[in-house]
Amino acid sequence: MQAVIEAKLFDKPGELLELLEPIARFNGNILSVSHIRELKSAGKIPARIELEVPDRRAFGDIINALEKKIEISNAKLNDIVEIKRKSFAVLLLGHVMDSDANDTIKRIVKCGASVSSFYLGIKNLELPSTAMLWVHIDDKKYDALMEELDKIAKEKKLMVIVE
Repeated sequence: MQAVIEAKLFDKPGELLELLEPIARFNGNILSVSHIRELKSAGKIPARIELEVPDRRAFGDIINALEKKIEISNAKLNDIVEIKRKSFAVLLLGHVMDSDANDTIKRIVKCGASVSSFYLGIKNLELPSTAMLWVHIDDKKYDALMEELDKIAKEKKLMVIVE
C-alpha cells in the first residue's frame, strides 16, 4: 500500500530521525524523503515522506506513534486523505490570566485541537496580558473550534485573533 505523510519538524538535530523511526518499527518502506529547509516557518521545517506499508493497521500504528512526537499536517493511504490538519496561531488579548487561561486551553482541547505552544506576555498584573497559542486541528473540527473561540471571547471579554 502506498502512503504519504507530511509533517512539520522543529529545526533541531534528531527531528528527522523522530519522523523516520516509527516507519521502520512498523515495517514501512521509505521510498522518498523531502526535507525543505528553505520553507522554514515558525521554527519548523516541512517534511514529506513517501512510503509503502504492509497494510492499513501498520499505517495507523505509524500515524499513532508519530502523533505523540511531531506535528502531522497531512497523511494519505492509497491516495485517500486520512488526516488533513490546520495549524495556526491564536492570540488572546485582555486579562488572559484573570479569565482562567487553563479553562481556555481545556475548552480548545475539548474541541479536538492540540496546543503545542503557549506563550504569555505580562508587564504588570493590573494591565491586560497577551497569550499566543499554536493550535492544530483536523479540518473537519475547525468550524466548531472557531465557534468555541467566539464563545470564549464573549464570556471572558478577550479579543481573539486567529492567524
